[in-house]
Amino acid sequence: MHVRITTPQEVHALSVHLQDALVPRSFINWDPEKGEFSMILNRYIWESHSQQRINSCLHFHNVKEVNTKAIDQGLKQKILNLLAIRYDNKKILFYFSDHRSLSIQADNIDIEFWDYDNAWPTEKMPKHHFKI
Repeated sequence: MHVRITTPQEVHALSVHLQDALVPRSFINWDPEKGEFSMILNRYIWESHSQQRINSCLHFHNVKEVNTKAIDQGLKQKILNLLAIRYDNKKILFYFSDHRSLSIQADNIDIEFWDYDNAWPTEKMPKHHFKI
């Protein structure tokens, strides 16, 4: 899969595909001089009929600012669990487990997303426990 995301609706669709992705902190990079932000992640392939994961990349263009909440920049070995991505008022918001978040401010939505490597089987399907 290789797609370009340019609308809020496409950001929502991307969020569905990336729910429960695992993101190593060491694979998050922002280059303020180039205005580019990238993230390597290990995503569960929700669209597959079998339980599989694959390595994927997100690359953002025209990034003006990146902010984090509860993501320690020094803990490069930390694995973040992605819950959702939202777009609101020129910000792309990433919500991770344990009340962690990351926001990207850009003049427009310009994201490339692609899978690389081959998918591999996994025995663990992500599960969500809700109390209502």
